[in-house]
Amino acid sequence: MKISGTSKQASAGQVGPRNAALRPTRRLDPRRIPKYIVAAFFLAAGFYFAATTLCAIINFAWRQPMFDQYRSYATFLSLPFPQNILQSDNGHHPVIPNLFRLAEIHWFATNQLLQISVGTCCAFLSATIISVSVWRTRNLPLVARAAGVMLAVLGLLWLANARMLLHGNESLDVYLGQPSDVAARGAFDDEGGDRDASADKRRAREILLRELIALEAARRADKIGPRSYDQSRLRLIDAIARLGLPAERSTAGRKSASGTSARKRSKSTTPRG
Repeated sequence: MKISGTSKQASAGQVGPRNAALRPTRRLDPRRIPKYIVAAFFLAAGFYFAATTLCAIINFAWRQPMFDQYRSYATFLSLPFPQNILQSDNGHHPVIPNLFRLAEIHWFATNQLLQISVGTCCAFLSATIISVSVWRTRNLPLVARAAGVMLAVLGLLWLANARMLLHGNESLDVYLGQPSDVAARGAFDDEGGDRDASADKRRAREILLRELIALEAARRADKIGPRSYDQSRLRLIDAIARLGLPAERSTAGRKSASGTSARKRSKSTTPRG
């Protein structure tokens, strides 16, 4: 019995995924194990500092009014709404934080838990946004990304900021607007990050090419010896090679090559007279 071509293709398509599952998996390169260990250390350190700060806030944050709150609470209770939230506080007008404070006065008997909870959530959310942004920067090495995550956590959540982290009034003022600021900054960076990187590579490539031209001119004028010339030339060429070709030129080259091959195929398939 003969088997048609379509049935052969169907059977091959059915067997293909099974054979793909039997392919050997990629093995771990032993030379990368130290990098993984260092990256894991940085990530564990960031998690440790974040957990330590959260435990400190839960256990030691002030549950009673402190410092300037005695003066501001008198304003909240003596003036009608919305005049009480529009008053100046040390030269500022924190309208949205004042809404949380007024709600805490009327609904939670000024126990500070609302301000502490909102401020803490905003602080941790800001650290998370920065950490995720750094971790998704794939043009950085693994160790550098892990170190960036740790530094993002330390920059916002280390306990030297205890004055802001443990005091609900200060926590709300400092951290309430940070997540939106950080997210907006990350959105603009992601939008122009590729363009900035390509522009930096283009400028670096131009500088290296000018250095190579100056080196050739110095060699022709006998201002540099053959050994220094060879060493400098190899370093410049290696640096240019590391930057790679411009994206637009490589794309244009691929298009021209594909067009040339298509023309060759069309000529080869044209019947001769």
